[in-house]
Amino acid sequence: MPEIPSLLPLQILLLDTLGCSEWQGTTLEDELRRRGFKKSSGAFTQACLRLEKAGFLESWYTVEEVNGYKVRLKHMRRTGEGAK
Repeated sequence: MPEIPSLLPLQILLLDTLGCSEWQGTTLEDELRRRGFKKSSGAFTQACLRLEKAGFLESWYTVEEVNGYKVRLKHMRRTGEGAK
């Protein structure tokens, strides 16, 4: 069994917030702020990238129309490894 890397408090908060649901990136960041997350968007992005690299979450993009403009939205969810 691979060794589980130590997680930072922000990463634990991210995994807890993701739960078993699928989240859109900005909605997830808004929820973290509601729970008291006070770091920059860059810290949020880096934490997500590290969790994805470690296999704890997966992400993908969709293209949706917002106010007449096509935008790429990032979605993510916890993997089986992230649930342990």
